[in-house]
Amino acid sequence: MSKQDHIKNIAEWVVGLKTDHVSRDVIHIAKRILLDTIGVVCAGKKHQITGRLLQALSQKLDGRAACTVVGGSKANSQDASLINGTAAHVWDYDDVSYAGILHGSAVILPAVFAIAEEKGASDEKILLSLIAASEVTYLLGEVSGYGHYEAGWWSTGTLATIGATVGTAKLLGLNEQQTANAISLAVCRAGIPRAVVGTSAKPLLCGHSAKVGIELAFFASLDIQGPANILERKNGFFDLFKPDQPRLEILSTLGVKWRLQEPGILTKRYPVCSAALAGAEQICQLKHKHKLKYKDINFVYVEVSELVALSLGSFDDPQTARECQFSIPFITACGLYYGDLKLEHLTLETLKKNEIRTLMAKVSWSVNPEFSKKEFSTNAPECYSICVTMSDGYELSGFLGIASEMTDSQIVDKFFSCVKFSNANFEHAEKAVQILSEKRNIKQNHSILNTVQNLF
Repeated sequence: MSKQDHIKNIAEWVVGLKTDHVSRDVIHIAKRILLDTIGVVCAGKKHQITGRLLQALSQKLDGRAACTVVGGSKANSQDASLINGTAAHVWDYDDVSYAGILHGSAVILPAVFAIAEEKGASDEKILLSLIAASEVTYLLGEVSGYGHYEAGWWSTGTLATIGATVGTAKLLGLNEQQTANAISLAVCRAGIPRAVVGTSAKPLLCGHSAKVGIELAFFASLDIQGPANILERKNGFFDLFKPDQPRLEILSTLGVKWRLQEPGILTKRYPVCSAALAGAEQICQLKHKHKLKYKDINFVYVEVSELVALSLGSFDDPQTARECQFSIPFITACGLYYGDLKLEHLTLETLKKNEIRTLMAKVSWSVNPEFSKKEFSTNAPECYSICVTMSDGYELSGFLGIASEMTDSQIVDKFFSCVKFSNANFEHAEKAVQILSEKRNIKQNHSILNTVQNLF
């Protein structure tokens, strides 16, 4: 491998990656990602933003096209990835990685699914493209670190477009130079401000990033070149997007350390911003463990890390259902009232409910400076400490450093709940969970494409 051009090295790894280079554990993680993302895309078709997009693009949808669009229509690969990518993130229910704090799967997979349908790709090729794209995305996320997000950049918009481009290039069979050009073009296209958080722009730009990934890989297939050394050169990626000195030596660990395993992928059990996940889980645990009655609660005090505050600090008084997903008072109130937070709760009716408004008024929160120290930022970047004071003065408290990982069976349950929410066919859903099976022959099987076509 070249010691100078990091993108060339990455491209060499992507093109050379084969299934026998990947452990069973990593392949199984990729299968979990597939099933979970298919589920949240299905749920996304019940969101008004997805509906508006489908209506706006209705004249472009073509039953003769190759790619399945959520809602059952057909489209070209670019429009399919735009719509399905928006649906994947519209409920903020898709997975997240702490290698840079970003949503990779919601951008990567809609692009991969679209190209896979055009090519009639096997399960093996889909999984390998997902793995290659994810590893490159999270490698760059790890090098960028939290400083990139803290500086005001939305890491998903900056990095996941690169992943969608890599996944597309892998499926298209681009050679090393073309793949390097595709990555370089995607790096040139990077950059979305974190100000999109809490707005409709956030899911839309997930879908648009997937679409852009397909377009850039296509341009690279025409041998259109991007600038060499764009990651490390002056006015390049790290020079502009990384506020402190990037650890470029990490780039050489691609394929040695697997980011799908470490730090891993956090599958969401609640449809909220990742910065709210640990808090939602902690308050629900307190509710169930102590059998709390919401009428007996006098006050709730929440302490969070600075990283949490960066994402959620502007939504104490949410005005829309989308803002509720980023609101510490709303999420805490739902946990105390329902003992859960489901897709069905994300409505203006819930927000206006007297009991929820009363509980929200009892919630106060602040940043605990201790939580921003290295020992917390490394292992508990979005941690919560919650203290509930009852009307009799009794206090109940808990701390959660990071939301709990979901088991395979819990992911299956979540998948079925998303399918039920979307009114999709349960018979097809039952077949879909076989994706997780270790006995299926991924080289010849096309169960992933069948699932997409039947459930979307």
